[in-house]
Amino acid sequence: MNVKDGRGAEINWKAYDSTGKIWFEAHFSLYDFSALKTNDPEKAQKISKLLKECTRQNSEFLSAWKGQTVETYLDFPLDWGLGSSSTLIYCLSQWADANPYYLLFNTLGGSGYDIACAYAEGPLFYQMGEDNIRIDEVYFNPPFKESLYFLHLGNKQDSQSAVTEYKNKTKTDTALIDKISTISEEMVACKNIDAFQALMEEHENILGKVLDRIPIKKELFQDFKGAIKSLGAWGGDFALVCSDSEESKIRSYFESAGYKTLIPYAELVLND
Repeated sequence: MNVKDGRGAEINWKAYDSTGKIWFEAHFSLYDFSALKTNDPEKAQKISKLLKECTRQNSEFLSAWKGQTVETYLDFPLDWGLGSSSTLIYCLSQWADANPYYLLFNTLGGSGYDIACAYAEGPLFYQMGEDNIRIDEVYFNPPFKESLYFLHLGNKQDSQSAVTEYKNKTKTDTALIDKISTISEEMVACKNIDAFQALMEEHENILGKVLDRIPIKKELFQDFKGAIKSLGAWGGDFALVCSDSEESKIRSYFESAGYKTLIPYAELVLND
């Protein structure tokens, strides 16, 4: 996100997609952050809400009444859903000198996990408690990383809505949290691909029962040789694929099923 001084008493906002085209633009009043003109009122309303929260946290933010030009740039397709909203919130927090977690919780809502990822320099564990957030950096560099892929399912989900739905469906279950945490720790330490696949499937089956949803492999890819685990909001965006088959065969399998975007793990992660 680039910000520079502009003219008048407006915020001129332009969002560019990965091809360099403007996919969202708006002019916001510096008086009340209402959208004076926009090509997407719903998105403009969310940004207006975020800007208001920024000033609530920092009364000096934009207090000089000087126009601003804001430009944001995506480096991946719009429908990939790789935490673009949370990245925007983190960027806004840096601009406004505000707390990114409060900015999220007091506006759009969500778990805050994507906020932690927005400024992370590598893998992490994230746990949201009743009164606190715990973030632990971890080292994940499995010997079978070349057998890991991210499969785009083309079904973008609203993470905030998914978190709300989960909270409405379930009660806090300490035993469940401990079990999932243990599986996560075992996955990070795992050096054997078969054991890793078993952990993926165990994780999927547990959450499938909790959320009353069919695990992605059972629903769409029953005959796939390997393990598939939902990521983020279940049923959307991306899934983690683990298979020791040749990459060409894996690609051919998913392409024949209509899924053409398969990204090797090493091409997407921050470090190896």
